[in-house]
Amino acid sequence: MGLLPNIFGKMNSLHEGFSAGPSPGFQGDGLTNGEYDLSYSHSMKCNRDDPGAIHMNPLQSLKRTVETASCNILHPIAVRKVSKQMPSGETLNDLSEFFKVFADKTRIGILWALSFSEMCVCDLSMLLKVKQPAISQHLKTLRQLRLVKTRRDGKVVYYNLDDDHIHAMLNLGLNHIQEV
Repeated sequence: MGLLPNIFGKMNSLHEGFSAGPSPGFQGDGLTNGEYDLSYSHSMKCNRDDPGAIHMNPLQSLKRTVETASCNILHPIAVRKVSKQMPSGETLNDLSEFFKVFADKTRIGILWALSFSEMCVCDLSMLLKVKQPAISQHLKTLRQLRLVKTRRDGKVVYYNLDDDHIHAMLNLGLNHIQEV
């Protein structure tokens, strides 16, 4: 056990199926946030009777659990099946950046407005009641992510959605939050 008490703070008795993880902070558990309780574990919820599961020695799994925050039981068939469908790390990063766009009320408003009509910065500013420089900054972000495209007519630049996928995403999101 040597270094474990220094690493994890309070330790409860070691028993089969334990896993190290931050205390969930429940009242009465005697642990403060950031301390580790080796008896509380996601792995306790795993089905030990599952014939497709690999059962590891709890002491062997401690290091793996601390490093990966995984449970003691690995389901290789499920992992193999899902791993074939997983996009690359770069693609996941790009997807994450894409969804960050939808985390801002003004950008959602811009995309929503542009899903119905092309508009210039001044029109979007009036519609959304947001200052023109802020609208321009949001449009720059949306252009960089190829969500909107521009069309110039003299001195005026008009913005429009780059494709119908964005309109579909907005409608899916709206349908989801309106479900009861």
